[in-house]
Amino acid sequence: MPTTVATGTRSPRMQGTHLVTLLDHSLTAGDRHHALSFLIATTGLRRAEALALRWSDLDLDQARLTIRQTVTVANGVIVLQRDAKSDDSERTIALDTRTIIVLNEQHCSLPVSAQACPSRSSRNASATPTPP
Repeated sequence: MPTTVATGTRSPRMQGTHLVTLLDHSLTAGDRHHALSFLIATTGLRRAEALALRWSDLDLDQARLTIRQTVTVANGVIVLQRDAKSDDSERTIALDTRTIIVLNEQHCSLPVSAQACPSRSSRNASATPTPP
């Protein structure tokens, strides 16, 4: 039976304070992937699920995200898999208020979405998200 050097070791996990620091830096640095990082941190999305997300997978009014597909690489080609590998692969995830705020800010910053969003001055300044 093949063995690996990692046998019997634990995967490294980011501790809560490190995650908060990472997300805070991502926000203050203006990282264009901040909303995606925040979503991954608050929902536990798998990498393949996160990379396949589309805005149409999000229902911000109902505070939910539906995972419908994944992205994989096969023979150096990016493949979008629409069919679920298992019954648990396609699922709906409830989103908390802070995640909705972060995603809404990102969505409103996009040129194609900005006209459907409230103006910055009318947004609640106290609703600035804080990492979990």
